[in-house]
Amino acid sequence: MGWALIVHRGVLEPKLQRGDTMACAWHMLDEQARGIGAFILHDRAALADRIATNTTLFCRFVDFASGNAAMVRLDFCVELEYEVMQASNFEFIVHAAQTSQQHVVRERFEVWPRIQAIVETSPLSTNRHTRLCVEPGPLRVRYSAVVDIEHHFAQPAELHESPIAEMPLEALHYLRPSRYCPSDRFYQIAMDEFHRLAPGYRRVEAIADWVRNRTRFQPGTTNSLHCAMDTYVNQVGVCRDFAHLMISLCRALNIPARYATGIDYGADPALGPMDFHAYVEVYLFGRWYIFDPTGIALTTGLIRLATGRDASDVPFATIFGAARWSMPRITMIALEDAAAGIALPAPTALAVSSSAPSHEGHRRLEECVPSAATV
Repeated sequence: MGWALIVHRGVLEPKLQRGDTMACAWHMLDEQARGIGAFILHDRAALADRIATNTTLFCRFVDFASGNAAMVRLDFCVELEYEVMQASNFEFIVHAAQTSQQHVVRERFEVWPRIQAIVETSPLSTNRHTRLCVEPGPLRVRYSAVVDIEHHFAQPAELHESPIAEMPLEALHYLRPSRYCPSDRFYQIAMDEFHRLAPGYRRVEAIADWVRNRTRFQPGTTNSLHCAMDTYVNQVGVCRDFAHLMISLCRALNIPARYATGIDYGADPALGPMDFHAYVEVYLFGRWYIFDPTGIALTTGLIRLATGRDASDVPFATIFGAARWSMPRITMIALEDAAAGIALPAPTALAVSSSAPSHEGHRRLEECVPSAATV
């Protein structure tokens, strides 16, 4: 059973009906600031004590154990500016992905000067590509959208790694080495670090933690030539480097993993202006689940833009020509409407997915058995 509990200045509405363990997101509101965090309450007494010591607390409690958390609605805008030096072709991947769990409520793509924009969806993925033919001069691109995300939640202990014989072709594609994820070079490293762990979600989580704990996040330390092995050796990088290293280790253990680009809600403002974010999706038990090896983002606060083998598949902008560019300007707000069942992104200990189950599912062994007529 899923339920929500609102607390205003110590008043419970409605009263708690049971004392089960709850994963709770809280939002401190005062005249100056708004923060986000999480805590675990094990019984009603702990809840009452927490309220008694925080009379200005505004809380929304979601029973994440049931997987029935409220919908998340995010409103974001991306602005890109260039000075085009010669006639050039641009390809952008900034449109929010349309999936069974992520729905674009409304969106708008604008270009100055006014030129034709061709938007296409890749037949191999849900990625949406926008192409422009641009003459010399200034170019400004603006994409804005409101996106609803109905996350799928699962208990980590129930998510097993899929045997290769039962993986759909979609997942097999993400077992192979790629430009930035040379997983064939990570086999021994992965075996030394993780082969003793039981296969499943917890092992993948351990890989993400290992990458986070040994790698320092520092902008400006890597470039487009750096691959996962460089990150492993240098132990420093940005979100794309963390993602490439985690993906390489997963693939080395025959765990399908793919690179995802998006925009994140809830990151620490101390990290600087909002930017595009790279994270990882791992195929477990028939569905792709979200992992953020940087630990920067809430898994429930990510808008997916695109997925691919690594960063070379899904750059937010590709220029065929010559142009100077400025840093992207990105803004995002989370919208809340309790009456409509729309909540703010919140921390959770559960596995989170914004993808549908694999359409192919597990291979049926009987399909591989020859019939009597062909023996």
